[in-house]
Amino acid sequence: MFGAVAGKLGKTDVSDADGYINSAKGTYDAYVKSLSAQEKILDMELTQINTEHEAANTEYDSMKSLISDNVDKSFNVFG
Repeated sequence: MFGAVAGKLGKTDVSDADGYINSAKGTYDAYVKSLSAQEKILDMELTQINTEHEAANTEYDSMKSLISDNVDKSFNVFG
């Protein structure tokens, strides 16, 4: 696995290196899994916020239209 490095190290040292590499890989994999879970949560929260934003915009547009129509009708009464 280590080629030229294996020739300079003893057999035990290579086994220790493999152990460290496997340990680091395990730590890395756990960290990536944790980040993926956090990303999924953030994506769900973003979807919820976007839905709420769209609902608020729809409500705003409805109220704006209602007020505009009401103002037009009120001024037509006097006109």
